Amino acid sequence: LEPRIPPRPFLPVGPGAAPFRAALCAGGFVGMPRRPTSDEALHVARWFLSGFIERTDSQDHILPKNDTFSPFEGFCRVFPQYSKKKDGGASTDGVSRAAFNKICLEFFAEGMRKPARNGNPGALEHGLAQQRRHFLCGRWRDPNYKEDLAALEGLFHSLEPEQVSAAMALLNDFARWKPGPAGRGGERVNPSSSGSSSPVMGVSYEMG
Repeated sequence: LEPRIPPRPFLPVGPGAAPFRAALCAGGFVGMPRRPTSDEALHVARWFLSGFIERTDSQDHILPKNDTFSPFEGFCRVFPQYSKKKDGGASTDGVSRAAFNKICLEFFAEGMRKPARNGNPGALEHGLAQQRRHFLCGRWRDPNYKEDLAALEGLFHSLEPEQVSAAMALLNDFARWKPGPAGRGGERVNPSSSGSSSPVMGVSYEMG
């Protein structure tokens, strides 16, 4: 017996049919099925979050959920090959922004905060200093501080030289993020909520 070919779904035509056709396609009735996110991409996403961002006990440490300085934007810059192409990455089976933000909830709570106006240099025109969703009790590691650099060096040995360069550029750039106390405004708090950190001026890192 020849295999039974399922009938092709009916697609409405004519004026006013576009919304119905779009709904059918979005529901998976038409076209190729979505490619699932690879297990490797999910593993790298969790590795990135646990290594490049420190979990703290301080409500003063917040990370924007989306846009500039967000965890997903950082992940795309260092690991575009594991980021979904439609969200700015370079992979068809990479982690999407929505999936990445869901993984972030394994590490951080989420809440509404309003960062200090000086927390987003060069990005105020995009409204990043307005009340919006943030991940709480987390901060980007800063390679300009000895404690952070020591923690990062262990991660860098698992990366290719070009990835180390991308990571250093990312972290030096994202160190500009100054949310202020509990998102209420003010200057950037010390990177460590449990003690003082010693800055390292003009730090650079090369693979040994």
